[in-house]
Amino acid sequence: MPITCLTRLAVAILLLFTLCQPAQAAGKPRSISTKQLAEQLEQSHIIDTRSRLEYATLRIKGAIHIPVGTMIKEDLQRLINKAPQKALVFYCNGFR
Repeated sequence: MPITCLTRLAVAILLLFTLCQPAQAAGKPRSISTKQLAEQLEQSHIIDTRSRLEYATLRIKGAIHIPVGTMIKEDLQRLINKAPQKALVFYCNGFR
């Protein structure tokens, strides 16, 4: 996906990106830019934590939909076990 598409997506829905390395389970999450995300797409699990309607309307290609209210530890553990070298990248449309 070109950076311009990611940039438009970020602006359109006010994405907040948080990066948490699987190997650093106790580490602090950090924010990343759309450019950094574009550079890391192949090395990341992209997790869309928005509502079902928001996900259906517009999403990053390949993102996994796990709404924040339904997310459980086992969901994330399965992703980590599947590809432990990949980072977990969460995005939403901001805090309310």
